[in-house]
Amino acid sequence: MYRLIFLLLLAAGCANGQTTANFTSNASTAYGLILSLRFDEAGKKIATARASDPENVMYDYLENYQDFLSTFISENDETFSSQMNNKNKRLESFEKISDLSPYKNYLIANVNLQSAVARLKFGEYYTAALEFNRAYRKINENAQRFPEFFPNQITLGVVHAMIGVVPENFQWLLSLVSMSGSVEQGRQELMKALAQCHASPGFEVMENEILFYLSFINLNLYSDNETVKVPGEPDNNNLLIKYLSINILMKEGKNDQALAIFSEINDTIRYYPFHYLNYLHGECYLRRGNYQEAYQKYQLFIGHFKGKNYLKDAVRKQAWCLLLQGESKKYTEKMALVKNIGYTNVGIDNEAETEAENRPIPNPTLLKSRLLFDGGYYSEATIQLEKLAPEQLKIEEQVEKQYRMARIAQKTGETEKARAAYIKTIEMGKDLDLYYAANSALLLGNIYEDAGEKELAMDKYRQCLSFDFHTYRGSIRGLAKQHLSRLE
Repeated sequence: MYRLIFLLLLAAGCANGQTTANFTSNASTAYGLILSLRFDEAGKKIATARASDPENVMYDYLENYQDFLSTFISENDETFSSQMNNKNKRLESFEKISDLSPYKNYLIANVNLQSAVARLKFGEYYTAALEFNRAYRKINENAQRFPEFFPNQITLGVVHAMIGVVPENFQWLLSLVSMSGSVEQGRQELMKALAQCHASPGFEVMENEILFYLSFINLNLYSDNETVKVPGEPDNNNLLIKYLSINILMKEGKNDQALAIFSEINDTIRYYPFHYLNYLHGECYLRRGNYQEAYQKYQLFIGHFKGKNYLKDAVRKQAWCLLLQGESKKYTEKMALVKNIGYTNVGIDNEAETEAENRPIPNPTLLKSRLLFDGGYYSEATIQLEKLAPEQLKIEEQVEKQYRMARIAQKTGETEKARAAYIKTIEMGKDLDLYYAANSALLLGNIYEDAGEKELAMDKYRQCLSFDFHTYRGSIRGLAKQHLSRLE
């Protein structure tokens, strides 16, 4: 009923020549194409629809969404500038929408949110905070005025989840602008939106967007036992869903299945260039031990991607391919190139830079075990570890071996063995500037939490936060804080 009322109001505005925001069937089709990363087709659909529906600014919003995704995927300076240059003009058009429309503040909030996320990619933190605050205010105001308008829950979910993962060094911004939220709150709002999406005729197309956000949260902000879902019948012509499926399978240690997804991508469709998929393809080949194929996929990524992230790690992974083929000299030569490419904005690039600057050549057997584990080849990973006699290893390597044994035990359901191995890892590695002790405390906390041992779990999460380490610091500490906030 509420949707019928809104559509009548919007139609009335259109009849009087006023600016409207109407999620028409054409807008819905364009929206689906954008979320499939089929931008050329979406652009043509928008142009045709706008010619017959010129007062409908929903098409302006869809163009902004496409600009945002282009910026986020490409990390290209020119694309970013174009998005920012068009933003204010689009916001001005949204201000002309009737105050009776639930889309007015919804669109204003979303454009500000998209702009803020893009600015974060490009290091414009202060302006990003201001725009994020505007998005927060507008979507909360809209949710109060139009509580039955379920798309509010999508934006609320994203906003609250993002607030929950603000790094320690930016917490002062939250107190300055009085924003609050948590990952769990955002997750519940998105789950509510997903349920409402199925019950709201005309809005089913939003399912993939909601699932993408939910999956991102579960993949990156929850422990390994969290389940992630993709649509029951994945669209073979939706590159974003293919990307999501690959990520989920890689996270679950189903490397062969992830590799199979790459062959399902329809290369006759003109998708927006998504070079990061070459990086992921390289990751899958590396984990399976196909080092030449992996090297080539990383090279495709390095050669075509003009953005900022994962470039250092791609070069490092090429060096690993060489090392694991017995080419230690070539490994050293390749690692020398890490410092000359990319940035250290993400943890894995930071780790690559640290390895290039300060670390000796990795133990090939430990490295192979790590990669096999990441691919879900647990028996093969165990065989590699069993080759390593403790007396032949440095203390750092002994700690890593213990940590890898604990990880394998946990993944294969040997909980008591994993618990003991994590405790031993913590004891052995607590004074080292490595992440093994901290992540062991985090994962041991997960084990206790799953067993309903709340106090022991909280103790381990706090222990995780007490360690001083460099690599993966932000992500490990962030997860520990999320689990603590849910239990306290």
